[in-house]
Amino acid sequence: MGNRAVMEFEGSEIGIYLHWNGGRNSVEKFLKRTRDILICTSNHEVDSLVEKVASVIDKCLGENSAVVGEVKFLDQDNYDNGTYIINRSLHIVGRRYFSGSEQTD
Repeated sequence: MGNRAVMEFEGSEIGIYLHWNGGRNSVEKFLKRTRDILICTSNHEVDSLVEKVASVIDKCLGENSAVVGEVKFLDQDNYDNGTYIINRSLHIVGRRYFSGSEQTD
């Protein structure tokens, strides 16, 4: 049992699996922190963005908290938070495999 989620990035086959802290509020905070870090730079490749988000998650939650891998091998239909679709601007633009209520704390 966990608070699982997968973050799938548009334009990439690489994603991030979170076993804990996969609620929308946590995912949005990870993305915002990454956007804040990258604000002074531009033209990042999608796979580079995935690595940056994973790095932010690891710094917040501890090393190896974010599992980076090919999306097709990650637990997308995980009975918790499902899969978030993330665009190049690091915003949530879609969701799959989720029918519960959003976590707000």
